[in-house]
Amino acid sequence: MPCILISNRDWENTIAYNAVLQEGRALMFAHGYRPDGANQQISVVKFAELYLEKMMRLYSTGCDANNIIQCMILREQSLKQKLKSPWSRLIF
Repeated sequence: MPCILISNRDWENTIAYNAVLQEGRALMFAHGYRPDGANQQISVVKFAELYLEKMMRLYSTGCDANNIIQCMILREQSLKQKLKSPWSRLIF
C-alpha cells in the first residue's frame, strides 16, 4: 500500500507567503527601491500590486516584452503632448 502524506495547510501557506515576499523584494530591488520601516511586507505587497497593475495596462494596450521600453517612451511623450494642449484642461 502506498504511503500517503498528510499535508499541513499552515506549512504550505507559510512557504507560499515567504516565496511571494522574496519575489516581491527582488522586484523592488531590481527597480532601485527598498522596503523600509516596521511593516516591510506591506510595502512589498503594495509595490508589487502597483508595478503589476502598470505592466498589465501596458500589455493590454498592445505592448509586448520586446518593445516595452519604446512603448513607455511613446506613452510618456503622448502624455506630455496632451498636457501641453489647451484642450486638455477643459472639463466636460
